[in-house]
Formats: sequence, C-alpha cells, structure tokens
Amino acid sequence: METMIFALIDYWKYRNQKGKYSDASLEADGWVRATEVNLLRMADDERSLAQTFFIHPRRSIISWAIMYMQGADALTSHVGIIAEERNICEVIISAGVVKRPVSVYADGFSYFRVSDFDFPPEVQLGIVRTAEERIGDPYDLSRIARHAGSILSGWDRGGKENYAVYGDVLMVLSAMAFPCFRTHRAAKYAISIYLLMVSTGRLRRVMSHRGEWSRPHHLLTNKSYAEQWESRGEL
Repeated sequence: METMIFALIDYWKYRNQKGKYSDASLEADGWVRATEVNLLRMADDERSLAQTFFIHPRRSIISWAIMYMQGADALTSHVGIIAEERNICEVIISAGVVKRPVSVYADGFSYFRVSDFDFPPEVQLGIVRTAEERIGDPYDLSRIARHAGSILSGWDRGGKENYAVYGDVLMVLSAMAFPCFRTHRAAKYAISIYLLMVSTGRLRRVMSHRGEWSRPHHLLTNKSYAEQWESRGEL
C-alpha cells in the first residue's frame, strides 16, 4: 500500500478537503452544496427535468477511488437523470437501475451540479421515459471492471492520460521486483510489458480520438446554472 504514493497523497487531500476537493475550489467551479433546500429547489426548477445530475460525495472511499481513476481533474463520482416529482433515475450497485428522491443526497456536506442543456419539453419527457424504462436492470459490474482495466492499462481511449495511476502501478511492480519477493523475476518482465501496454494504448487513443474526451465533468462547461440561481438570490 505504501508504494501507491500518488493515490495516498490524493486520498489525503480528499479526506482533508484540500486542493481541488476544497469548498472554495468546488464552489468556484460551479458546484452547489447538497443541502435538502438546494436539492429540492433544483428539482422543482422545470429546466432540471432530464438534465444530468452529478454528485461529488465527501465521505466515501469508493467515490474517491472512482474520481482518482478518472484523472487529475475529475470531481464526479456518480451521475443520474433528473426525473419528475423530485426524483432521480440512477444506477447503484445494490439494486441496479432505480428511481429515488433527490433528497437521498442531502447530507449537507457533499456537492452536486446539474447540466444545462436546452431541451424542448418533448425531449425532456422522452429522456426521462427512456431512463424509467431501464428501472430494474442489473448493475453491470463486468462493464465497470473492463473500464477500470482499460484505465489501468492505458487503453481507455475516451479519457485523458492518468499518469498518477500509471505511476502507482509501476511503483507496485517495482516493489515486487525486489529479490526478497518470489515474484521478483515475473515483476521485472511485467514492468516492461506494462510500459509497452500503456504506451501503445495512449498512442492508439491519440491517433484515433484526438481531442475527444468522455469524462462526465466535461459536460459541465456551462456554469450558468449555479450562477443564475445566485443572481436570483435563490442560493
């Protein structure tokens, strides 16, 4: 564990709300504190229907791991689609696709954001109905495992390079390569294979998807949602 230096440093920042995880940084980037008042006010706004809901939990090691795996600028660990009557359609490990009240996120210290797409009313309803049709579908753990593997190996073609994760993997393999471990010979070969794998994966992404990113937070380029609330004195 002590060989994963970059992960330990980032987790320390997350637990102590430093750097990008601080209140000031999150609020400057347009995130809103997840209080019940703020969440219900957002859900009651007709513009919110069918928008993507992004959550930044404050006290979850799993949420931190998801953000860390996504890259240095990732702040979203979970997303959903805002439905009618103050609900959100989302996928959770324990139950698959569900519809729950947005108030389940009202812990008072996490943060949320909402996309600001200009959907006509008929499109809003269509998106919500499509999401609701998936309720009951199981959580696809195999897909998540494949995606995590592609990030670790550098073959996540849609995402940015995650040098911290690559560095952590290399440090673990380097520690295993010490002669005191039975696996030292295999680890030495694994280092070369891993470097080749990451380099090939990154080159493949650059050649075929230059300039394209798929991180959820890249949908949040418009900060007008929180800013408009503030201008109306609602927050």
